[in-house]
Amino acid sequence: MSAKFFKGETRNLSNYIINGWLKRDGDDLYWESKKLSISVAAQSPMSCLIHFAVNISNEGTPVPTCALYDFDIHPKPLAENVMQALKNEMASVQEATWKVLPV
Repeated sequence: MSAKFFKGETRNLSNYIINGWLKRDGDDLYWESKKLSISVAAQSPMSCLIHFAVNISNEGTPVPTCALYDFDIHPKPLAENVMQALKNEMASVQEATWKVLPV
């Protein structure tokens, strides 16, 4: 299947995962054998860091990759959707903490 298959389709990465076009291996997303995402989790004595990114372009990458441009997905609307979803999720978590009495 070529990247052209994705052009004109709904530009929502979760649809690609649900339909099996993208595969998840651990924390990373792949199209065929090409890596689409980068993810790192690290712990320090004071906090934790979670980093997740998606390749916009695959120019000059050290491993076989694919990128948003391969699927005709524009990064700004995707980033805006992801940030809005994260904002909504964080608000939901905060609201849930208000429902619980201190232990």
